[in-house]
Amino acid sequence: MLQVVGDFNVTNVWSKEIKLAGALLRYKRWLILTRTIRGDSSVKDLKSVYSGTFPIPPNQMTWLRVSFHFIPKDGVPKNVGILKASVAVIDQFGNHHWVENLSFKHPSAMLEP
Repeated sequence: MLQVVGDFNVTNVWSKEIKLAGALLRYKRWLILTRTIRGDSSVKDLKSVYSGTFPIPPNQMTWLRVSFHFIPKDGVPKNVGILKASVAVIDQFGNHHWVENLSFKHPSAMLEP
């Protein structure tokens, strides 16, 4: 089992509240073949210390955590310690907001100089 987690600061630039429906993780399995994994999104509530399916108020910034759990198949680097991938956050209207070319490091790879 592989767990990939990303923390982001997000801003709602629309004039109404936005709710997030989930997230996608896309990585290359081979040179041209890609795999897309569905994951969860958790938004920090601006009025409390809790995170969950809270809306993002208009013109406000908050913290977002996306998490993905899956069994790796062929093409995922096993001993490299870094997974290169792109993440999309899906809003309540079904729009995909992509952040491209992210590097997710294994915890042991973060300790090396």
